[in-house]
Amino acid sequence: WLLLVVIYWSLATPRVAGLLFAWLCGMVIDVVSGTVLGEHAFAFLLIGFLTHRLQLRMRIFPIWQQAFVVLLMLLIYQFLIFWIDGMTGQAVMTWHRWFPGIVGAAIWPVVASVMDSVNRRFAR
Repeated sequence: WLLLVVIYWSLATPRVAGLLFAWLCGMVIDVVSGTVLGEHAFAFLLIGFLTHRLQLRMRIFPIWQQAFVVLLMLLIYQFLIFWIDGMTGQAVMTWHRWFPGIVGAAIWPVVASVMDSVNRRFAR
């Protein structure tokens, strides 16, 4: 959920929600979940960087194409976490690790529309 929020704010307001925002959100996930410190922060930072690089293109995509790009980003995130867990000797469960990416892409249109309404309400 938090990564979807980071992706949205990186698309909507790239100057406000930058790479520092993505890194801090990843550090919060690391501290709350008790994983290797910096694991999620690195993955969030990479996804934030990719979002910033693609934000001009993604903003003009229809919502279904945005959902596809978000799916790719979420799968990259899941692969990075999977890889880091494997390198650090964490227990790696393979089959259920990929479902959050698919679910996140499926709910992206809803998340984007809700966040758009929140953004418009606070922009006044």
